Amino acid sequence: MAGLPASPAELFTESFLARLVNPTGVLRRVLAENDTACRGWRPGVPVRLYTSTGDRDVDIENSTNCRAMLARHGADADLVDLGDLDHFTAGRAAIPLTLDWFERLG
Repeated sequence: MAGLPASPAELFTESFLARLVNPTGVLRRVLAENDTACRGWRPGVPVRLYTSTGDRDVDIENSTNCRAMLARHGADADLVDLGDLDHFTAGRAAIPLTLDWFERLG
């Protein structure tokens, strides 16, 4: 990991990054097939999404888009921003918060 560049722009070509922003063909189909976790359904249980503005692996828009998709189907999902934490630190920080939330729901 230490040998990887600091950003995708330093690792991938400009044309590849442009294709990710505006995918077409097979890439568009594969991305769409893998983007179904929040689309087209309404959970029958409370939902809380954890995200962090400091995450450089998964953009916070992933969570805000998920929340919006769920809302379009009548779900009221909470979105909790854990702040300036990287992806793995945010995941670890969310575990006790999730457990506490589950206990309060019960």
